[in-house]
Amino acid sequence: MTPHNSFNLKLSLLATSLLAAGVAANPIASNDTAQTLVKTIVENGANNALNKSTKNVSKVNIELKDLGRSVTILDDDILVERGVEDIRKAFDYVAGFNIAGPGQQSFISRGVSSNLSNIMVDGLRSLHGQKNGGGSVAPSTFNVEEVVFLKGPEGLLYGSGITGGMVNVVTKMPEKEASTQVSLKNKTWLAGDVGYFSRNNTSFYLDSTGQLGQEDLLYRSIIQYTPTGEYFQKGRSIDEKLVDISLVSTHIKDTRLTAKYESLDRFKTGGTGEVDGVFDESYFTGSITEFGKPVNRDAYYGSHLDKGSNKVSSFLFIAETQLDDEWELTAKYKQGKSKSRAMDLRIDDDINLITNDQGEEVPNIGAEWVERLWTATSGDQKYKLLDVTLDGKMSIASMEHQLFIGANYRDMNAKYRASSQDEDLAKGANQINAADPSQQTIGAIPSDLLVESRDPLKTKDLNIFVRDNIALSDSFNLVLGLAYVNQKREETRTQRDDSVDVYSKSFSDTIWDLGAVYALNDAHNLFATYSRSYDPISARTISLYGIDGYNYKAIEGKNLELGIKSQWLDDSLTSSITLYQLDKSNSYEYERQPAGSDKKYHLIQLNGHSFRSKGVELDISYQVSDRLSSTMSYAYTDAAPTQGTSTGIQASGTPKHAIALWNNYQLNDEINLNLGVRHETVRTVGGGSDFTKGMTLPAYTEIDMGASYVTGPWKTSASLRNLFDANHAQAGMRYVDIQPSEPRSLDVSVTYTF
Repeated sequence: MTPHNSFNLKLSLLATSLLAAGVAANPIASNDTAQTLVKTIVENGANNALNKSTKNVSKVNIELKDLGRSVTILDDDILVERGVEDIRKAFDYVAGFNIAGPGQQSFISRGVSSNLSNIMVDGLRSLHGQKNGGGSVAPSTFNVEEVVFLKGPEGLLYGSGITGGMVNVVTKMPEKEASTQVSLKNKTWLAGDVGYFSRNNTSFYLDSTGQLGQEDLLYRSIIQYTPTGEYFQKGRSIDEKLVDISLVSTHIKDTRLTAKYESLDRFKTGGTGEVDGVFDESYFTGSITEFGKPVNRDAYYGSHLDKGSNKVSSFLFIAETQLDDEWELTAKYKQGKSKSRAMDLRIDDDINLITNDQGEEVPNIGAEWVERLWTATSGDQKYKLLDVTLDGKMSIASMEHQLFIGANYRDMNAKYRASSQDEDLAKGANQINAADPSQQTIGAIPSDLLVESRDPLKTKDLNIFVRDNIALSDSFNLVLGLAYVNQKREETRTQRDDSVDVYSKSFSDTIWDLGAVYALNDAHNLFATYSRSYDPISARTISLYGIDGYNYKAIEGKNLELGIKSQWLDDSLTSSITLYQLDKSNSYEYERQPAGSDKKYHLIQLNGHSFRSKGVELDISYQVSDRLSSTMSYAYTDAAPTQGTSTGIQASGTPKHAIALWNNYQLNDEINLNLGVRHETVRTVGGGSDFTKGMTLPAYTEIDMGASYVTGPWKTSASLRNLFDANHAQAGMRYVDIQPSEPRSLDVSVTYTF
């Protein structure tokens, strides 16, 4: 840990202590006020209360203490007070979860990279991102009720591919009590190199809900409009419109019907999908072993012609029927489509290689002028999702069973195209000065990149499962689950010479999990879970990099976790401790091929045991007093390949130690104060190219603080993120550029409720 990071961490811990001390020095005046404050604090800090029941993790209504999983839940109040405007920022205070990198197409949990589709929306795989925004992207939090983070595999209920963890984004639904909120939100940056209040991201927000003429028909309408949202980097902005309209009918007895329509219309200038990168201090020394402090982080190293659009719409229908006192049937159907286009003038590793005296291609680190090339992407996607579950209770052989049977199906058809300018034609035409990005040349966009033809990609997934929760006694439950998974994938890829390659393959297998929960007493539950995951390699990956004739096997994983969930001090303190070991087989890596080969990289499968992750996860929520609550999330992750060229190297993007603290102090009925600190140790960069393997990103500490003021129908909230403006490399996918962390920013929102 650097002296600066150490100082920031100590300062935050000291501030926490001072907040706690302030409670003792400022007693609450009356019982009525005390009850109000307790209610507010408990609601704000209840995201991990172990007696909270939810269907948003395991699909059945179960208290968190009875769930044999490591789970963190952030509700909408938490998201607002922490200034979380999109799902990526929600990851900040959940130790052990990380966004994988600049492309935003995957996230990391327990050292395992997971596809964007493992971010569920209302329990369904609604996100289908491709590189350069060739599909839907990680959603805004404009209509989010809560975000659920589950660590470890849960493919049995949601389908194959969930190995390290999953995220479930739960959207807001209609409520019976009428309410309308109108908000104005603004984000601005406050740092010497990016300006003070000079670049702003302003949005308008409306949320209205209530009865629609009669008690059994409810509505909710949520709209957010961002006319010109500027980023801290000059030349980058976003214009977007977000709409969520939903209806709920309870007219049929014991049945709840929900219909929801969502729409997103987004237009970006600059940084539409590639690395929004800058250069770091190490680059200018001509020798990089560790990514250093970003330089010119306020600059965009693309062109003023870079732009991208993304339009997404979906319709969701949910039917929930109580068949009798014991059995409930739930069916969800969702269909959606997306259309995206992007054009970027981007920096690339390969075009910047030089040949050394030994005839080897090596990075041209430290070069004053850097080559770029044009890249165009376009995608059209349509998908249909179906999820049906039946759960209920029965008595068999004098034992109580909670049986859960279900199936989910995905049918996705996409057309996608990614084309890059020929390197020989790009060299010398699109250069940019690494130290002074205002000096650059911009060549003409090649006509062949404007072609609208796209290659089809078809995916069909079927998952059928059964899970039985058996009460062997009043204190001991056994969980048995089994699922059949089937995938059919086909991808067509047009080569530069107009030849067409088609890759098609089907996978099928079974996955299972075994679990047990033992109640030591009313306050302490022990749990153990052993589960198998199954993750076929994508058709696109094999079509791009696969070796002709090689039969690639699916990646398999086995995960064992043991833990204890406890409530202490009259339930004012809750804790969850999990120890786990996750093993994978048949992982893969990329092997660079000599110049002139048909493919730049070959996909090499590592047969047999190929990866191990083991660690400890700790979540604590403490109601310190009537005024002060505190939460802590900590993860120790020791994860590395056991085969291949990266054997023994910590998994990409995964710190060994990560900790996040958040404190909420209710000064009085009107004023609420927040203070948070996040720290991650050194992270390894793994997969951007052969030249970045084993390189590291420095440890960092960021401190956030916020406050809210409520008077009558008005609420004003402000959060200051990255208080001390820690400037560090957030991600590094290439040796030539890195993604900088966001500078200090101020988020302010004013809300009127009537």
